[in-house]
Amino acid sequence: MIIKKNNKLNLLRDRLEILLPQVSNRDLQAFLLSLSALTKGNAKEARLLAKNINSEKLKGIIESLMEYPAQ
Repeated sequence: MIIKKNNKLNLLRDRLEILLPQVSNRDLQAFLLSLSALTKGNAKEARLLAKNINSEKLKGIIESLMEYPAQ
């Protein structure tokens, strides 16, 4: 992912939790929580949260972000 390759994942860190109250879709909520965990460097928590995502596309995004090593 471009965000991870360019070491920009941390730019999302404080912005994701603001979106949670505005999202009612469970997949999107799980995605945001998982992405938030990744931005904080907690891959284990992100994996656990990603298990709650039914959308293969959203789950794939999280998995691809975890594949690239942090720079």
